[in-house]
Amino acid sequence: MPDVATKEFVQESVNNQSVQNGLRDVLLSSANNNYEVAQRINDQTTALLQQNNTNQINVIQGFNALQQSLNQLSYHMDECCCSIKTQMLQDKYDALEQLYRNAQNDISNAQQTQTILNALGRFVTYPPVATASTGT
Repeated sequence: MPDVATKEFVQESVNNQSVQNGLRDVLLSSANNNYEVAQRINDQTTALLQQNNTNQINVIQGFNALQQSLNQLSYHMDECCCSIKTQMLQDKYDALEQLYRNAQNDISNAQQTQTILNALGRFVTYPPVATASTGT
């Protein structure tokens, strides 16, 4: 007898084919889901890397600004210290100049006094006469 397909065999084959198609669809859907998940993970990783790069650039710019501020502060402190030292030296100079001028005035006065005394000739001072107090 030739091979004849029975109704049950045909039904079983159709059912088997439907099961196979269903399994294939499940596997294809699973593969698509895996691909979509991988894409989302990749997108998220890319976004995180971009954010990390942005954060690193911001940190570097912050450090650069801080370094610039420190350099400016250092310059201003050096300038301030130099100004203070210069003012202290100026104050000392002014005080010494005043002492020098006072000494010059003293010398000038002494010379003038000596010149006047020399111009008078011989000059003898007598002690003042003390007046006796009269008592009763």
